[in-house]
Amino acid sequence: MYAFPKSLRLRHRTEFKRTLDHGQKTVCREMVLFGRVREDDELGQAKAEECDDVRLGLIVSKKVGNAVERN
Repeated sequence: MYAFPKSLRLRHRTEFKRTLDHGQKTVCREMVLFGRVREDDELGQAKAEECDDVRLGLIVSKKVGNAVERN
């Protein structure tokens, strides 16, 4: 089974909320995608090479199924 390391995931509610509120939205038939560029002040003490990392967070609707199916 494949998994993203924690360093490449959106893990906190504030990260998801900031992306949903200030990101760009793209709608496809199968999904809705939100994305945004991180601000310099969000990077904190991150090293320069870490700043280019893409981070992923998933929100899966209950329409997909129960918690076991969504996970």
